[in-house]
Amino acid sequence: MKEQDKKRIELAEINHNKYVTCINKYLTMFCDNISISNVKIIPNASNHKQKIIYSININDHEISLEERVDLSLKYCLSDGDKNALSLSFFLARFDMIPNIKDYTVVIDDPFTSFDFQRKATTITQLSRLASKVEQFFLFTHDLHFANDFNNSYNDQVLNLKISHYNNSSILCEHDIKFEMLNGFNKDLMTLRRFYSDPKDNSLYLREVIRCIRPSIEGIFRLKYYNYVKDNEWLGDFIAKIRDSNESSPYYRLKEYIDEIEEINDYCKQYHHSNPNYLEVNISSIELKNYVRRTIKLIENI
Repeated sequence: MKEQDKKRIELAEINHNKYVTCINKYLTMFCDNISISNVKIIPNASNHKQKIIYSININDHEISLEERVDLSLKYCLSDGDKNALSLSFFLARFDMIPNIKDYTVVIDDPFTSFDFQRKATTITQLSRLASKVEQFFLFTHDLHFANDFNNSYNDQVLNLKISHYNNSSILCEHDIKFEMLNGFNKDLMTLRRFYSDPKDNSLYLREVIRCIRPSIEGIFRLKYYNYVKDNEWLGDFIAKIRDSNESSPYYRLKEYIDEIEEINDYCKQYHHSNPNYLEVNISSIELKNYVRRTIKLIENI
């Protein structure tokens, strides 16, 4: 055996106990029923590489080195446990690297097959690693996981996404916090953003108009949750205000009835119930005025 190979094996032997300790440290974070031991380094003379095999303890049952030779862990572990084991090996390697700050790390979908209980641990450990290396790239299809990682990482994060455009794909900035909003909050944020920074784009203008009525309906559902039915909409709320008396919770809104009806009538011409709604031109100046009135109305409701 070459002298270099011998030295490499000696160094590996010296450090493998520390490596095993690091791996088990992470394993206890992800699962309390798995640990490894008896690591053995096997040199391969043909390609001058080394292979590591180890015994593994699963639920107090040890699979020995001898058994591991013929037994693949894919038959012994769930997908979640296999991912926990792989991630523990990966994280432990960086604990062994002295110049970690010079590394660029790329992680692809680390939360695949992980249950919810391991999500927080995964995010915490990846955030810790990201803060130590030169650059950290995280790829994921899970929007919630990406958002949680984004919220947990204390340093600056650039969020990007792949979008389809003109039969091709482009990489663009991703406002993940906005995309995580839903329903009333997302519609209202769309109106506020347009009012602050209006853009004269036909598709965008129609999206802004689409948000006006749901925003008004949304505030009704929040403020009058004891009185609103699931199958009632803005027209129903207008009728209730118009017919209300002093004992009705809607009575105080009578002074806004004209404003609500005018905003509703403006939206109707752009609603899909109008067969020609796509042919109706949109004035961004006029829309900005109605958006302003809508935001003010929501504040008053």
